[in-house]
Amino acid sequence: MNYEELIERRESIRKYHDKAVSDALIDEITAYFTDSEKLIPELEVSLTACKGMADRLEGVVGYQGNAFHAPLYFVIASAEHEHMYMNAGFLGENLILKMTDLGLSSCWLTIEDVKAARAALRWTSDLIPAAIIACGYGFKEEEGPRLDIKTMSDVKVSSRKGHIAPKISLQEIAYKDKWGQMVKDWTSDEVDPDLGKGLYAASLAPSLLNRQAYRFIDTGKYLYLIAKSDDIQSDEDQRLDLGAAMLNFRIVYKQYNALSKNWSFGADKTAAELGAPEEYETVATYTLF
Repeated sequence: MNYEELIERRESIRKYHDKAVSDALIDEITAYFTDSEKLIPELEVSLTACKGMADRLEGVVGYQGNAFHAPLYFVIASAEHEHMYMNAGFLGENLILKMTDLGLSSCWLTIEDVKAARAALRWTSDLIPAAIIACGYGFKEEEGPRLDIKTMSDVKVSSRKGHIAPKISLQEIAYKDKWGQMVKDWTSDEVDPDLGKGLYAASLAPSLLNRQAYRFIDTGKYLYLIAKSDDIQSDEDQRLDLGAAMLNFRIVYKQYNALSKNWSFGADKTAAELGAPEEYETVATYTLF
């Protein structure tokens, strides 16, 4: 799998053909999930493929209750853990890249009411449904406007081609040494160009309403992920977003630096020590060498 190409090609699709996904493809996706790297290796997780659930899920899961009437839904469930949603986001985004590679369309669905989701899914497992991914063969989305919401009073309308939503630029989402210190060109010899490739992949990660309420700070040996609370997103949704960004960085960067260690939670530096505004906290650290 060419992960860099898949990350650029991966789309969030919200309308699906009435065409079933074959059992062979479901088995391949499930096997891929089982073998995938986790953020928390010891944490118990599961993947469940659910067919014929569109009517039951509509109005229950997804942003504003939109489940998009997909022919198939994958439920990522987890044992309870402080970082379970970031782990689910990490695993789920990897799964979406696999679906993209197989020619399938997909879209993250948020779970705002776990109890209602359990009932709709007829869930009997003790594991907690952490995220749902709609899957199928999608329609091509027409070009049109895209809302980028910073606050409910600060809404920007941006042009969009197909499914490519505007994102924060790499220069704005990743800093060198301290907050606000931008790198003009992450492919230059002044920085590690392989690190730039990983950060570019992370900058393309999906984010609910395109919020991207997080930043990266490279201090040489360590890469810090810092984030702030979001008054529009739930804490669970934001942590799914963080997990997806962590996956994109990890899956690309480790191709160039196989000796680098996966993300660890917490850090030896606070966001304030990195010069970030007071609303930010350090979420995770990546050891580059």
